[in-house]
Amino acid sequence: MVANRLTASPSKFALRSASRFAIVRPCYADAMRMLCGCYAKMVCTFAGPFIFLAPSFRARSVMVARLLNVQSGRCGRFSACCRSTMLCVFVVSMVLCFSGCGVHSNNLNATGARYFKRGDSNAAIQKFEEAVAANPDDADSYYNLAAAYHHLATTTGDATYAAQAEGYYNQCLDHYEDHPECYRGLAVLLAQQDRQDQAFRLLEGWKQRSPQLVEPNIALAQLHGEVGNDKASEEHLLDAIAKDTTHPQARAAMGQLHESRGDHQQALTNYHMALQRNTAQPQLHAKVASLKGGTTGSPLLTPAPLTKVVTAPSNNLRY
Repeated sequence: MVANRLTASPSKFALRSASRFAIVRPCYADAMRMLCGCYAKMVCTFAGPFIFLAPSFRARSVMVARLLNVQSGRCGRFSACCRSTMLCVFVVSMVLCFSGCGVHSNNLNATGARYFKRGDSNAAIQKFEEAVAANPDDADSYYNLAAAYHHLATTTGDATYAAQAEGYYNQCLDHYEDHPECYRGLAVLLAQQDRQDQAFRLLEGWKQRSPQLVEPNIALAQLHGEVGNDKASEEHLLDAIAKDTTHPQARAAMGQLHESRGDHQQALTNYHMALQRNTAQPQLHAKVASLKGGTTGSPLLTPAPLTKVVTAPSNNLRY
């Protein structure tokens, strides 16, 4: 509501200013406009930096609102020019505020990911929690927390960690409903707890809500493949390839399927198509080398990793 008022006020004020100046004798009108404009610009120039030094976004908002309502002698309020200037200051302040939160959150996530790779899960979780506090709307931070607790649940068998992971996965999806790694991680967690039906409902619901995306088909193909249903897995991969013929994950998964059947030539064809689209896949390069050398490599279908240097909600609507 405040933003709407600020947006509308310059045009209204310009009309009021014009009507006030209209009753002043012509010989003074231009002088009054000039003095009012100079005063406005002077205040904007000196007040602007102090707005950015305000300790919080709320404080900056209050300062802008007060400046927009200051009265200045016979000119009344600031001119429309000043209001426009102050609005620019306000908008820039908001951009700096939110972009600053995002950068800080990304840095904390990157630090947490490094701790996690070193095997220090507790330090990683602490950084991910700080990232959530810095930017509560960042889905990747919730995903990182979920992945860390998921890892602890898998390595320790502690059901408490599994419950925390499930809660954070759902919070991640609350903030970004098409987060592919989050869907994949949550589906794996549910399947590990013998809740395959819920895992399939989760992914089928995602596919129905976002039919234009390739990722739901790939996730369903992976899950069907892990429970031994290769036919359904292939159907979902064909659907994915129909949407995006060179999608690297879809082609890599199709190559894995052909390799498991012993059709190495088709596997290599799909692997090469995946690498043409995205060459930064060292594991896939290793697969190609192993097939050309007459050996088989490790499976490609693994749980989603931590995001790149990039009280639980209800889950009834998802699964």
